[in-house]
Amino acid sequence: MFLESEIPLPKGQTANLHFLVQEGSIRADAEVRRSMPGEGLGLKFVAVEKECGQHLAELLARLRTMQRDRN
Repeated sequence: MFLESEIPLPKGQTANLHFLVQEGSIRADAEVRRSMPGEGLGLKFVAVEKECGQHLAELLARLRTMQRDRN
């Protein structure tokens, strides 16, 4: 996942994510894999709260469909 951020975090640091999308609330931990000052962070999900897993799966399915429909 890429997250726009002006605040750089060091590679390897864990970030706690909380976001709300149309599928519902998603809470997860992600590891900073890439940090680009002034641009953002490349994050890798390392843990998703059990009750949020279905919301994340539905979000990813929706985004894939949107991308496929664009092409």
